[in-house]
Amino acid sequence: MRVVAAIAAVALVAVGLTWFGSDDRTDVATHGAASNRPGVLSHTTAALVVLVDERSVTGVDLDSRRAVRWRIPHGDGKRSVYATGYVVRGGSPVTAVAPDGGQRTLTPAGEVVAAAEQGEVWVLSAVRASGDFSVERIRVSGPSRAVASGELKGTAGRPVVGVPGGLLLDAPEGVSIWDPSAPSLDGSIGPGPVTAAAVGGHRVAWCRESCADVVVRELPKAASPVQGIGNGQPLAISGDGNQIAVLEPTADGAARLVVRSMSGGQSRTVSSTLSVGGSIGWSDDAQELMYVNAERDGIFVGTWRGAEERWEGTHVAIPARGQPLIVPRTGFALEIPRTTTRTCEGNSRDECIWAFASPDTPEECVVEGDQFLVVPDATGRPLVEAVIVMQQAGLTVVGSGVPSPDSTDSRSRVRAQAPPGGSRVPIGACVAFRTSPP
Repeated sequence: MRVVAAIAAVALVAVGLTWFGSDDRTDVATHGAASNRPGVLSHTTAALVVLVDERSVTGVDLDSRRAVRWRIPHGDGKRSVYATGYVVRGGSPVTAVAPDGGQRTLTPAGEVVAAAEQGEVWVLSAVRASGDFSVERIRVSGPSRAVASGELKGTAGRPVVGVPGGLLLDAPEGVSIWDPSAPSLDGSIGPGPVTAAAVGGHRVAWCRESCADVVVRELPKAASPVQGIGNGQPLAISGDGNQIAVLEPTADGAARLVVRSMSGGQSRTVSSTLSVGGSIGWSDDAQELMYVNAERDGIFVGTWRGAEERWEGTHVAIPARGQPLIVPRTGFALEIPRTTTRTCEGNSRDECIWAFASPDTPEECVVEGDQFLVVPDATGRPLVEAVIVMQQAGLTVVGSGVPSPDSTDSRSRVRAQAPPGGSRVPIGACVAFRTSPP
């Protein structure tokens, strides 16, 4: 058992694993400020963050404050995409990674492009003699098989993203749609060049030289939300096709996150101090928008909930790098074993798991082992008594700083706690309180 704060001087308020957002988060909701609690958001998230580099895939779950990294022994780290239930990485070979870390080879080599059909991915293999491409749309789940195939002329344009039944191409003469069942192009549907693209509902959109200039076109068939091109994804259409989110560059080199209605309604600036290299993505129900940016010592994650007009961000310090993908929980049920390690050294392990550090006492909140306990309910108890109860149960009591109006008087009453009573957590996990004055 590790004790950080002495009982006689308990500064245990609103830290550790605390999710009591509204009373001390008004600045986040009204001004779009980032949280000052690293690794902590005040709500559950609708998506996971997956980082892909040339040697590994890392899944990050902000709700459980845990992450897992799987080593991929082969490949060259080319573009990676999400196909329902799998993260697919291009290269040699093309590898599909499941949420339990299982890996499958789809083809010996190729470039991958996100498909508009759920659970499928486009794989392009160069035909060296002609400079053309052999193209297959592969179903990833179950026995992998090509559900569509064709030959794409190298002069037709660069594949950008999947649209229903085909691919969006970018060429000097304009943007077009290629269908393997009718490979002759019908002409340009809009101007290029394309630096980012997204599909959702009955719409496709792309950024031209920057996302200050966005082109939107209607599609004859509805599609699942998909994105294409590059390591950052600065453009996202909601699954119902009714909203578009854009990371627009600003004059000072930053980016503003803007959400617009496709019907021409209100435009909202969610945040104006983000990085142009970040990625954005919608939840399946179009109620939450997530932003992720890889930083030197971890990742920054921001979420916007439209119904609440609420923006919140946090920094997560994790030993991982790579292209960030935003993956819906409903399609990628990340499986993280219960045993945790403090570090993931290099890429020598096939799998390593770790917990996020506490915002105020990093080493104390990273726990090891698979022994779990049920958190006692200290609500209503005097603070001094609540501390003793938690320590006797094998929990680490943490805290530093006293956000007003919470009291650290030992006679104060606990009005809320995190994790809540009845939760099942590893022995040594952190607990923190909110109090009412005596």
